[in-house]
Amino acid sequence: MRRVHLAEIRSSWRAWLSVSLVFVTINASLTMTAITYWTGHVAVRDGRLEWLESAYYTVSQALITLFILLVAFPVISSATGLVVDSRRGALARLSLAGATPHQVRSTITSQLIAVSLASASVGAVIAVAFTRSWITFTAIENADETGFVLLEPVVSMIPILFATALCVLASIVAGFRQANAASRIPPVEALRLSQAPAQRPRLTWGGWLKAMLLLLVVAASWVSVNFQVQNVYKETVSNLFLISYAQIFLWAALLSVIAPVLVRPITRTWTRLVPISSPAWILARSTVSARADRLYKSVVPVMFTFTIGVGALVLGNSGMRTISIYMDMPDLEPPTLTSYAYLFGLPLIIAFAAGAASLIMMSKQRDAELALVAIVGATPAQRVTAPVLEALIITVTALLLSVIAVVPSIGFQAYAFIAAGLPWTAEFPWGVLTAIFTGGLILTAMATVLPTLPSLRLPEPRVIARLIAE
Repeated sequence: MRRVHLAEIRSSWRAWLSVSLVFVTINASLTMTAITYWTGHVAVRDGRLEWLESAYYTVSQALITLFILLVAFPVISSATGLVVDSRRGALARLSLAGATPHQVRSTITSQLIAVSLASASVGAVIAVAFTRSWITFTAIENADETGFVLLEPVVSMIPILFATALCVLASIVAGFRQANAASRIPPVEALRLSQAPAQRPRLTWGGWLKAMLLLLVVAASWVSVNFQVQNVYKETVSNLFLISYAQIFLWAALLSVIAPVLVRPITRTWTRLVPISSPAWILARSTVSARADRLYKSVVPVMFTFTIGVGALVLGNSGMRTISIYMDMPDLEPPTLTSYAYLFGLPLIIAFAAGAASLIMMSKQRDAELALVAIVGATPAQRVTAPVLEALIITVTALLLSVIAVVPSIGFQAYAFIAAGLPWTAEFPWGVLTAIFTGGLILTAMATVLPTLPSLRLPEPRVIARLIAE
């Protein structure tokens, strides 16, 4: 079986290369936080820094690691699902050759391990090169605090190996559902329609269990507010602030779990309300509806990007404004770009990289679809416009999901602050929020359209044959 695993890794490397950016950014982010934590740990151990003054290097890095993992699990699952879908024919042939479902599942797991380890070498190099700059940039907000010391990063194999092991473990766990899906591909059907869409997305019992666990965590955080405000101390408001930030990731993770059954109806509902009857719009709307499995895997990373960006800005600005008004701190300034990057920069980079990788991954399938519509009469302009409109549909659906995640997070912060005796004051930076949506739309459109442009110069039968051959 080892030879089979090696052969599958060799034959699938092109597919994994398309989404390798996801694994590289996750590993680099985890390694940077691990090196930063290790730097603080060594300084405390050597007596150069007091434990109570090491929060930036220790406690905060643990919190950032948690945020990274809450983003990493769903985006790895989406990326793995796209690879599995692109290799349905190869997996079917493996089953026809006598491989059991367990063996098919194990080949996907071995590929995940191989990709994670290969990405770890690149991620470690990036982390070592940029950790010093990252600490210098994000530590600006802490520079004026009493006892804060700007430390030189301590590069050691211990944090690098820890981050690598954590990334491999996250890949195995996150890819388990997709590995199971690969083991259930009907061999004959997949060989006959190797590029046909997978079965209609549905939520397994494991998905429902994860959703319930996330809901329990959210409920527990709401309940914890009453206990925290009963014993108020100077860090109570800071704790409530951090828990409100955590709501963003918890709700986004919950929506990513139920995305297989949520994205399609939301998309169909709002697209039907748009009074446009142009052929390109109808083509884009029909494509995302027919490719529901591909749609939700493309929407999830973009949703994370919007949720983190919008949620962090609204909660940060509103929370700081409330504290400034009702805690008699008129000189308190709203959070800066540096403070947002400190907590949310790495998770945001992962979400953005996953969004771009998922769209680029499906470019060849999109090429074949556009070639087919050209054969039945679509004009070159419609073949360019349709992917742009598909990107618009993905972006708007992701925005709607992010609203579902951000609104209860805002509700939690308002409830928590009011319980602590601080009447919550909202502040929505509409200009920045509009810029986030516009930037997300442009980047999604670029990742959707640009990879398809070279195929427009090729004969349509050749484009289709190239996809079938793979």
